[in-house]
Amino acid sequence: MPISAATSLANTPAAPRAPTTSTLATPTLGSAYGPLPGQEPAAENDSAVMNGIREALRSDRVDIFLQPIVSLPQRKHRFYEVFSRIRLEDGSYLTPDRYLGVAARHKLMAPIDNLLLFRCVQLLRETEKRHQNVGFFCNISAATLNDGTFMQEFVQFMGQHPNLVQKIIFELSQADLMQGDVFATGFLDGLRSLGFRFSMDQVDRFDVDWDQLAAHEIRFVKLDAARLLDPDGRFANPDKVTLLKRQLDRNNIDLIVEKIETDQQLLDLLDLFIDFGQGYLFGEPRMARRLPS
Repeated sequence: MPISAATSLANTPAAPRAPTTSTLATPTLGSAYGPLPGQEPAAENDSAVMNGIREALRSDRVDIFLQPIVSLPQRKHRFYEVFSRIRLEDGSYLTPDRYLGVAARHKLMAPIDNLLLFRCVQLLRETEKRHQNVGFFCNISAATLNDGTFMQEFVQFMGQHPNLVQKIIFELSQADLMQGDVFATGFLDGLRSLGFRFSMDQVDRFDVDWDQLAAHEIRFVKLDAARLLDPDGRFANPDKVTLLKRQLDRNNIDLIVEKIETDQQLLDLLDLFIDFGQGYLFGEPRMARRLPS
């Protein structure tokens, strides 16, 4: 296992001069994106996946990929979502759909998240001058937020670099945020006190107190395009989308529609006055490079 990401953060040297080449590179090994739209994830053996994760962590083979989030209708890049990819010894990748469940069952989420967060901060420091108005969504699990030692050191580190705080939006699932019908705020307080914002994804319930979410700096909510456009689903009546948008707008929460794959989907969504879009239509995840070793 590599040294603690938190310890590495505390010892990270000053950011190098921003590179002149792009931070994004098209990956050439394996399937780093996960299943393409319409594909099913590959079946995996728990033991094989677990061994692959542990070996990748020991050998520092956790790469980060970025996918743009654009404002609509302008399609201007406003944010990037940061994804982790487990690179196996043969150069192929384990994508989140293949390893997240295994990692959670074997309590490996915190080490993966810690390394992802460390790499995200490195990337921010490296690209600070070239992307001053771009933010980064970083997925994080409750297991990591409940890692008291790591979070204490991370909060202390970020307190010394307030210029980076507004550039990171932590993304958590609704299940992690709404534990047993109770909004779980304890593990957010240290980050929120520094000015961090949060995003909620994997939304299954809409009977939530949006005022309470906003009070705890939940500033973004993500929904799948297919869900919003399902003719037999909850939002088949456009008035339901309008009502949701009003609730969000009233609380200064932006709606991001993800997994937008076709121009027709985009045209249908534009009629709903969506704030931001994400998906293969606007760009695949690409590997971030030129990170310090």
